[in-house]
Amino acid sequence: MPAEWWERALDGWRGWWARHAGFARAVVRVQQVASIAVLVVGVVALVAVPRLAIGLVPALFMTGCLLVIGLLARTRTVGLRPLLLLMGISVPW
Repeated sequence: MPAEWWERALDGWRGWWARHAGFARAVVRVQQVASIAVLVVGVVALVAVPRLAIGLVPALFMTGCLLVIGLLARTRTVGLRPLLLLMGISVPW
């Protein structure tokens, strides 16, 4: 059976990243640094803003619900990471 369009697109995407390994490592490093910075800013905000933790309860609940939906909705054609990424983007949206 021939590969579907999304399988060909995924192979092309992976091939591009394989050919640009240095750039891929730099992107991963930037993402790691940004994640740490966001974590630090979040902790500082929780300490500095008195009722921020109460205000974040709905967002944390929605994130947990999306995690459960993502775990239950996993199919053979879509991996867990892309599914959770797609659903996770909807939280701040």
